[in-house]
Parts: sequence; C-alpha cells; structure tokens
Amino acid sequence: MDQIDAKLAGTVVRVHYSPGSKSDHMAVMLDTPKGRYKLRLPGGGAFVDPELDKMVGQEIEGVGNVTGNLFILKNWTVAPRR
Repeated sequence: MDQIDAKLAGTVVRVHYSPGSKSDHMAVMLDTPKGRYKLRLPGGGAFVDPELDKMVGQEIEGVGNVTGNLFILKNWTVAPRR
C-alpha cells in the first residue's frame, strides 16, 4: 500500500465518481493542480459524510494520507473567501 503523508491544497468539489461500477456515487473530492483526490475523514463514511458535504465549494489546505487517489484528511484549514 502506498500510503504517504501529504499536504494538498485545492477546491472541494462534488463529482460523479466511478460511473457504472458498484462504487458509482456522487463523491466529495479535492481538485488540486496535481489531480483530483477522493476525500475521506478518519472513521467517516465511504460514500456519504455530512462533514465533508459542508466543505463543498471551499478552498482548503489539508494534511493527511494519500493512497492512490484517496486522501484521508487528518487536519485542514479553510482559505478565506475572496
């Protein structure tokens, strides 16, 4: 498993994830200059997490673990709105 500590910044978006598969759902993801990462909180739901839903549309900087395209947020800050 390629789990690494990471610091990523970007916009939290909701997108259609894995269409046509068993994992097909609207996912909360972090859109960064380096790519898009599916967000999870430790102990949070894989498909639905009300805490992540609140972050959609915000610019954040997060610290956590990356495995493939999954970013498990340990801590984050929200950028002030411009």
